[in-house]
Amino acid sequence: MKMFYENSRQHHCWFQDGKNFRVEARYWISHGQNKYNVYIYLFPEHPLFAECREEIWGCPDGLTLHWGSTYCEWIRDKDGVVTCKSYGSDYAHSGDNYENEIDPMNTPIFYDAQKIFDELEMATTPSGDE
Repeated sequence: MKMFYENSRQHHCWFQDGKNFRVEARYWISHGQNKYNVYIYLFPEHPLFAECREEIWGCPDGLTLHWGSTYCEWIRDKDGVVTCKSYGSDYAHSGDNYENEIDPMNTPIFYDAQKIFDELEMATTPSGDE
């Protein structure tokens, strides 16, 4: 995944921008344990934007968020118009066992983020142009 990187004392954030969307992978430490999330941000021009529902499970079908969406936020401008639809998934499910990973870059989170990026990118490609 060709990513950009932001770092703060609170968390690390890797992201990649596509055509009318963004995919983020986040890592931070909380109470001595590693935490990971993947987020997608869809903008009005993205073909899947209209398929979203404003609920935690409202992410468009077919996107492979880890165990499904566990986060939903729609961002509105001052007039109430939705300018971004955001969904996320966490990596803290029973059996995930990423809490003690020493190297965050060596977890499946980045493979998952790249797969979601590819799925969102493919949705912007008209059939036959692949």
